[in-house]
Amino acid sequence: MRDIRKTRVMLGLLVTVLISNCFISLTPEKAIAHSGRTDSSGGHRDNKNASGLGSYHYHHGYSAHLHPNGICPYEAPAEIPVSSVSITSNKDTLNIGESIELKAETNPANATNKSVSWTSSDTNVVTVNSSGVITAVGAGTAVISVQANNGMKDNTSISVIKPVEEISIEEKEFSLLVGESKVLTASIAPRDATETSISWSSTDPSIVEVSNTGEVSAKSVGIATITAETLNGVTDSIEIEVSKLEEAIPASSSPVTKTDLAKTEEKTASDNNGFESIVGIGILGAVAIAVRKVRSGRK
Repeated sequence: MRDIRKTRVMLGLLVTVLISNCFISLTPEKAIAHSGRTDSSGGHRDNKNASGLGSYHYHHGYSAHLHPNGICPYEAPAEIPVSSVSITSNKDTLNIGESIELKAETNPANATNKSVSWTSSDTNVVTVNSSGVITAVGAGTAVISVQANNGMKDNTSISVIKPVEEISIEEKEFSLLVGESKVLTASIAPRDATETSISWSSTDPSIVEVSNTGEVSAKSVGIATITAETLNGVTDSIEIEVSKLEEAIPASSSPVTKTDLAKTEEKTASDNNGFESIVGIGILGAVAIAVRKVRSGRK
């Protein structure tokens, strides 16, 4: 008799059943059975709502449950891995202090985890933050890498230069005679600039021609502008005037004698270094200039 009473008490108790992710309390009777037919999608229609989950829910071998937003709380969706990652950049050469943002594209577009990380092979040249923004901090070359969560990666090389800020042609105002030539020189600043190549050009090569080493050659009478330019577009220019030495002796009604032709005037000037400049000046309007530097007392 005592055993029968004990059994009745146990049967009379309500058992609270917790269904995972649904948090619905059911009596044993409701959890054990309710009417309805399972369809081809695995859904179970409970028109009388005996389950307490509404008219449609799922079992799939688990306790009765719903699929919020179409997702089963018992089955994690299959992960779609990243198959490739690539860096997109509109520049591969930067000046010191310049910053740009790199983009990382992961494929496929519906990959489950698209997170990436960025690194630089030399932070003394280029730094990179977690968003892919790179900053040039020193001259040189660094490799920027991006890596997806599953190890797929890509990289790109970034060069950093210290640009030329100023260029100056050392020779300024001077002129040439037709047929003469002269080598020009140009200095740049700062001295530790990384791109020091210089190109030369002339506004009129038929008057003054200039080589890629800065040598100018006078071709005909006139004026031409010579320009020196660096790779980053910094320039300096000078004008060169070309003239022609007059060789013809003007006509004269007076007879020219042998003595007249031989007549010259000689002047001597000395500098502090013991050199003398001897200048001979011709006659009859044709000027011929000859300059010689000699050590005092000897040529």
